[in-house]
Amino acid sequence: MGSIVLLCLLLAPAVPAQPVAPRVRLVEDLRLDATTEDFPTVGRIYVGTKGQIVIPLRQDGHLRIYDAAGKRVAAVGRRGSGPGEFMMFAGVGWFHDTLWVSDIQQRRTTFIGPDHEVLRTTIFPQAEQLAGHEGQVGYFQDIAMRPDGSVIGMGLHMVSGAAGRGAARQVFALRLPGGGLREIIEPRYGDDEDWSMTVAGLTRGVPFSLQPQYAVARDGSRLAELHAPIPRRQDGTFSVRVFSPSGDTLVFRTFPFRGIPIPRRAADSVLAAMMPAPGRPREGPADLPQRFQALARERMSQWYIPVESITLGLDQTIWIGLRPTDEGRGYLILNGRGDPIGSLIVPSSTRVRQASATRVWVTETDDDGLSSVVRYRVLGLNCGAGGC
Repeated sequence: MGSIVLLCLLLAPAVPAQPVAPRVRLVEDLRLDATTEDFPTVGRIYVGTKGQIVIPLRQDGHLRIYDAAGKRVAAVGRRGSGPGEFMMFAGVGWFHDTLWVSDIQQRRTTFIGPDHEVLRTTIFPQAEQLAGHEGQVGYFQDIAMRPDGSVIGMGLHMVSGAAGRGAARQVFALRLPGGGLREIIEPRYGDDEDWSMTVAGLTRGVPFSLQPQYAVARDGSRLAELHAPIPRRQDGTFSVRVFSPSGDTLVFRTFPFRGIPIPRRAADSVLAAMMPAPGRPREGPADLPQRFQALARERMSQWYIPVESITLGLDQTIWIGLRPTDEGRGYLILNGRGDPIGSLIVPSSTRVRQASATRVWVTETDDDGLSSVVRYRVLGLNCGAGGC
């Protein structure tokens, strides 16, 4: 199905009076060329309040920092475990004029001053009490730092049980400036039939399902969830929820979609891949592959879910990434109330990494896997009198 038709179906009004979102146009106004800048594959882009651009280069373990005009002003860090060195970037943001970078592998956050020198490093908390709950939260990962010094992150909440056994669940939580954690939401991970299947204590994803997607605003003001149950018929729905740091629901919208039929050969290929090659070691019971294959055949859908990602804009906009089609990769743009205000189609090799009602920052990846970083002006977004 062409992406134009798909977008029309996706944007079919949830209520009779809701208009179809108009197509927006992009005009390039800054390009950081992959060859000129010696970029490998770029996965994330972080944009500051003054338009500065920070690009983590995972392979090299360092950050490229550019000003709003595209001038390279610094390269910070390298791969390693010493001061100012990084192994696995988890989050990047600003606390006033200080850049902070969290490293999930080394379990620490590094703070970098306006002169691009390392100021200090703090270790992720190993065990903190979760307000209103028994047990403690460990492995807390910084995701977004708020202006008051509180931090939104994700951690593992451990509760002791009988005979020394414990239960664990992941939580998004707010760490207060004076210490202590408050739960925001529990993400839909674990044994959720909307995307996972468990056999003999081992869990795998249901083929062609969408694991719930989460996004946190750069300033820690919002946390969003994109969720789509496995469609049992061609007409399905996906939902968008936006939460405040206190866990209150700010936005909850459900949108219809018309699924794209999954070719029989694609389904057969996925099922066949669940059987290990002869001679390879097997995990769990001898019949585990057959049991997973049977469960997958029962649970998986006949239709592709057309949504795949969610991004919270630098303002109140919400950008929903769509599954690529022959015409490219689509995006549905929502305002801060969850109303569709625009749609966008870009080449399949392009991904929106950060956005606002007036600008988008994308990566454009060539056939060799090298990514250019490009900023575009957004024209034609229908914000209306209430704003975006």
